Amino acid sequence: MAIKMTSAQIEVFKANLERLVPYQDHELLNSLAKGLYTSSNYHYERIKGLQSAIVINQIQLYSRHNVAEECARLCAHLPLPKLHQELAASKQIDEVEFAYFPKRREQKAAAQELFAQASAENERRLHAHPEPKPLDTSSFPKIARSLVITNVADPAFAHGYEEPPRVTVYGVAAGHVVAYLHEVYPELEVDVVILNPEITAIMLALDEKMGARLASPHTHLILGSDGTEIVPNHVFLLPEIILCPNSNLNLKQRIMYHEERTYSRLIGVKRRHDINELLAQYNYPYYRMAAQLLNNTFSPCRDVVLVFSGPSLNESFERLLALKEEGARIIACDSALPFLERQNFAPDIVVTADVGMYMIAGEDCELGKPQCFIKRDLYEHSALIFTAKTHLRLVALFSGKRYLLYTSDLGQRNVVKQEHALTDLDLSSGSASIMLSLALKQQAWSIYFMGLDTVAQQSTFHAGLSSELDQAITGTAQTDPVECNDGKMRKALHSYTASRLYVESVIAKHPQVEFINCSSFGAVIKGCSQDFFKRSVELDDVDE
Repeated sequence: MAIKMTSAQIEVFKANLERLVPYQDHELLNSLAKGLYTSSNYHYERIKGLQSAIVINQIQLYSRHNVAEECARLCAHLPLPKLHQELAASKQIDEVEFAYFPKRREQKAAAQELFAQASAENERRLHAHPEPKPLDTSSFPKIARSLVITNVADPAFAHGYEEPPRVTVYGVAAGHVVAYLHEVYPELEVDVVILNPEITAIMLALDEKMGARLASPHTHLILGSDGTEIVPNHVFLLPEIILCPNSNLNLKQRIMYHEERTYSRLIGVKRRHDINELLAQYNYPYYRMAAQLLNNTFSPCRDVVLVFSGPSLNESFERLLALKEEGARIIACDSALPFLERQNFAPDIVVTADVGMYMIAGEDCELGKPQCFIKRDLYEHSALIFTAKTHLRLVALFSGKRYLLYTSDLGQRNVVKQEHALTDLDLSSGSASIMLSLALKQQAWSIYFMGLDTVAQQSTFHAGLSSELDQAITGTAQTDPVECNDGKMRKALHSYTASRLYVESVIAKHPQVEFINCSSFGAVIKGCSQDFFKRSVELDDVDE
């Protein structure tokens, strides 16, 4: 059912579309036109104020206040110094501030001078064109040294010239952000990812100026998809991410987790300041003596199993034993150890990268008894990989071989990097990314995922842990509905979904490796084939 539109609004839509025709892909514009006539379940209104605002499904798509000021705030993080312009009331605020703090006037003047220099440099880089320069022929044969070779079109002879910055805006709204960027930098290339085609079509019908804001040879509309990449120099329009959960859901989830990781990184530094100070004081002397993880520490292995702490471990443990007998290498994260230890199972490699995990390992655990490393002899033939964020209590309780993963913060502490130390493992998603990149380093042909479900079973998100301890580890259990391997919709732990999204991005980059999901009820992992070991065993039993 199409949304109800007046004839005047249809005419506005057609006029806006005509403005975009010379600059945009016609198939994309055709998709927007179809979206207008297939839209449903939307109600909109205008709010009058300093400017009019359009609200769709009670979500305001752009501010009714000073649009330029709002755009400046939104784009303030971009590496374009000129965007940091003075806000409307900045002079009045400065006068009040300088009245109380006179010394700040000189400080601000110095900062403004540096800002002006950066703006001038950025302007030069935006509008400069590379001059043809001769190629250095000093290393050429003698007969060729007199030649003068210039080729400005070839990147090899561009002499370090950088293209003007490119900005990607995720969401369209009313096009104010695009118009603001082009007002400041007329030749700036702006890619606009359309998150909601139907909402974009409705906005083109409601705002007669939207087409003019987007009509530019330097504006490039892109129809978003679940595989759209999140690139640097981006601006996210959060209202459009909230709208239409059925449109580009995977892309919107990745955008939200990208923002949450940025926020959590800042908050996490503040919350863990004290414990990090203790680590710096007590642990770094040990790191100078610790054996570092080298490129050849682990030999190549055909099959690698990555064990996470999801509740499906209860069902897939027999499969884990079978893979172990077949010669697969088992790599487990620290939070899976309580379950594995109760089964008297020792993984080949244990990865720990979170300082918070020491709480469930030590004698002074907040909830009483320690949950792992109780059977210390179990790990005599295992290896532990730890980082500068790992508390030494976990390292001290481990009875097998221990290897330090060398990271950049160790270099800042004057810890010498050993020869052939492995330094290119991915630490962006904690233990999950370390385990996955380590498996790829070992040239695995097949990588099995166990316990990577992120969904709850009964009352816990972790295998073998009580609901009380599970709550202490996970914190606030905010959840998202996700599609699971058995076709049902379940609640996935919001903070752990980022690990699944990271894994999916890595899978997409390694088509030569077979990725197998051993969880029967956990969240679907795109790019993985499903492991039907349990079902095949049941069929064999029936045949007998």
